[in-house]
Amino acid sequence: MPLVGMALAAAVPLRAGIVNLGADGQLVLGGCTAAIVALYLPVPVALRLPMALVLGATAGGAYGMLAALVSSMRACRCCCLRGF
Repeated sequence: MPLVGMALAAAVPLRAGIVNLGADGQLVLGGCTAAIVALYLPVPVALRLPMALVLGATAGGAYGMLAALVSSMRACRCCCLRGF
């Protein structure tokens, strides 16, 4: 299911004429962050899943925002960020 969401997230910018190549990195970074938070954050068990989801989404979004900032500074129509 995450791959379907990633494909839709890449299809919308493509329809607007912008190429987005960072969706796979966002998925990997968000998943790794969520796993680390769920395993190692010393919080009550009831809060681990919500915190992992929120922090994983935040990490993936921040990684995507980094690509958007670089793209806007260079005034190009391609968002490329290869970190992994």
